[in-house]
Amino acid sequence: ADPRVRPPAGRHIGPPRQINISAPSQEELLIAWLRELIYLSSTKRMVFWDFKITRFDVGAHLRVRPNKGGHMGPPLQIHAEIFGEKIDPKKHILKKEVKAVTYHGLSLKKTRAGWVAEVILDV
Repeated sequence: ADPRVRPPAGRHIGPPRQINISAPSQEELLIAWLRELIYLSSTKRMVFWDFKITRFDVGAHLRVRPNKGGHMGPPLQIHAEIFGEKIDPKKHILKKEVKAVTYHGLSLKKTRAGWVAEVILDV
């Protein structure tokens, strides 16, 4: 979608969608987050432009599968609101549709400024 097509700052069009995602590691949480956005964009024919993390949990009460190393790390969960609208061909110019997110080349690093991620997407 054309990143210039955005609602005015501080204003959201329509009610937010609620999403809740769990994973055993930060990398898998990032992949699950992106997969959910791709799924919603594809099935609901929507574009999203704003995200609000309403809760981030690390807790033993969450049930998740072992991570890639076979170890149960502390489970992570994100609760978020995502804001967007239905795709309108008059407003949104879609050049390519993202089909999937991959683990290939995945990098997630904490820096002084925050988190930096590198992800390869299939189009």
